[in-house]
Order: sequence, then C-alpha cells, then structure tokens
Amino acid sequence: MRLTWLPDVIRDAGLTVVTLDGWHLRGQAFPGSINGIVCHHTATPASAPGDYPTLRIVRDGRSDLPGPLAQLGLGRSGTVYVIASGRANHAGVGHWPGILGNADTIGIEAEHPGTTSHPWPVPQLAAYYRLCAALADHLELPTSRIIGHKEWAPGRKIDPIALDMHAFRRSIDAIREERHMSDHRHTPMPSELPRKWADESWKTWVARSGTDPSTRAWTFYREDLSWVYDRVIHPLEKRVAELEKRVAELERRPPGSVYGAVVKLAKP
Repeated sequence: MRLTWLPDVIRDAGLTVVTLDGWHLRGQAFPGSINGIVCHHTATPASAPGDYPTLRIVRDGRSDLPGPLAQLGLGRSGTVYVIASGRANHAGVGHWPGILGNADTIGIEAEHPGTTSHPWPVPQLAAYYRLCAALADHLELPTSRIIGHKEWAPGRKIDPIALDMHAFRRSIDAIREERHMSDHRHTPMPSELPRKWADESWKTWVARSGTDPSTRAWTFYREDLSWVYDRVIHPLEKRVAELEKRVAELERRPPGSVYGAVVKLAKP
C-alpha cells in the first residue's frame, strides 16, 4: 500500500504543498494499514538557510540510516513537503499502544533546531496541528494515535522539543471537533483562536524559558489553560448550576408530594 492520497488530503486542509520528484515511488510499500502519526523535529541548526534546509537528508538519508527518513516534511513557513508514499525510517525502537513503528506510521519531520531557545514559529505550529488533524481524519484515527517521537522512545528522543503533546493533541481535537465545517480550510487556525488562550500560553512559555518577552512573534506555546476552561470546566460548572437550580425547585414542592418525598429521601 502507498499513500498516494497525501498531497490531495493536505491541500484540501488548506495547507501549501510541495511534492518532490519521485515521491510516489519512494520508500517500500506499507504491508498494511496506517495506525499512527509520529511527530519529529529535524535538529538542523537554526542558521541553515531556507524554509526546509533538511530536505535532502530526509529524502536521501544519512550514512547510518537510509532514506526516506519521513513521509512528510514541515517547513518553517508551514509549507508541507511530500517526500515519500511508502515506508520511512523515522520511528526506530519504541512503543505506543496500537502502533508497531515504521511499518504502520506516518512520520512528520518539522524543521527546527531542537533547542528550547528557539520557539516554534506560529505559522509552522499552526500547520502542524492542521496537518495532523487532516491526516487523522482521512485515516479515521483517534487523536491518541498522534504522538511525539519522545513518547514513542522516551529517554532516547526529545522531539518535538518543548511541545507538550497533551496540549498538542487537545489543539488537534479542537480542529477535528468542527464537524459542521465542510473541510478544515474554514477551521480557525490557532493564531486566530481567543486572545486569552494565546496570552496564557505566552506567559507560561516566557516563565519557563526565560525568553525575552519582546519577541512577541513567537507566541502560542505549551499549555492552553483557557481552552481547558472553555471546553471542559465551564460546561461542567454550567451543568452543576442547572442541577442545583432544579434541586432547589424540587425542595420547594409540598412535603406531601411525590417530588417532596423523593428530595427528603435523597438528603443525607
């Protein structure tokens, strides 16, 4: 099996796509279905010029590991490079429930030096979310099958650097939940989400990294506390308030009524 659908699905998600010559025949065919998506960073120095300077290595491999090293590359601008339709040597030895490794996963190598002193560009991080959401939707995979290399091989790998994968998956879920949209092109990018979310993320990242807050372009980082409140805590608080109101109404019923008896029995 080959992933010949990659360019169309990614393009339909509203992302810019570049296909490499020979991509449709690069890598051995998959023996079965795709069961996961593994996210990486390239660890190429930030001084390397261009949008995706690691392209040749990801395509052709290294002296110790033959290419392709991923099916997809993600440039600094958010452009997606389709490198291979077949298997890639990207995961290595590791473990995650329901996933085998190279034989059943798509690897995404995002251009990044792999150091905490270099925050992820907002357009690239936004594209990372949208790319993963589009792939998972097409493959009908649960978001829990989108993992970081550091989760696949903890202690051995650190990529993608400085990304909280739990928050990463929550961001992907937020995109996937927009079921009423005809496609992902109309789904808000993370940079368009409520400013409170971005501000909270920015403050958290600055506090942890000690980065100069004047570099405002590098926003939107690890934990989306306001998203958790808006999507989880606030609905629960609203439901609790509704139940409390209903209980108060029942307590006002005459003691001899059926409702009054039920409330009386229910009280400790």
